[in-house]
Amino acid sequence: MELLPLMSKLMDHGIEKVIAEFDGQGDSGEVHDYTFYDIDDNLINYEADHELQDYIYSLVEDCVNSYGGDWVNNDGGYGNVTINVKDKSIDANYYQRTIDEYAWSSLIFDD
Repeated sequence: MELLPLMSKLMDHGIEKVIAEFDGQGDSGEVHDYTFYDIDDNLINYEADHELQDYIYSLVEDCVNSYGGDWVNNDGGYGNVTINVKDKSIDANYYQRTIDEYAWSSLIFDD
């Protein structure tokens, strides 16, 4: 994924960091709670347009999928992606929901 257009758009709006929370399960997922910060780490009241939201959604998918995660199927997963404009880095935290099932039958115990 080409990050230059995203970084340029964020810089144009004085945004130095974005934290996007994501959550999914049952064949769907969403990115929500976009939080934007300026260069001094102050919260910015900025409403992300659909283009930016779509771009960040694709970024989340790429980050999670590149590490073998599956945040939208079955019990899914959740986490956040932090985009740091100044140092041109992306950090991600991903948590997979899993269920372990075990079945035993015909257990025989010695007296």
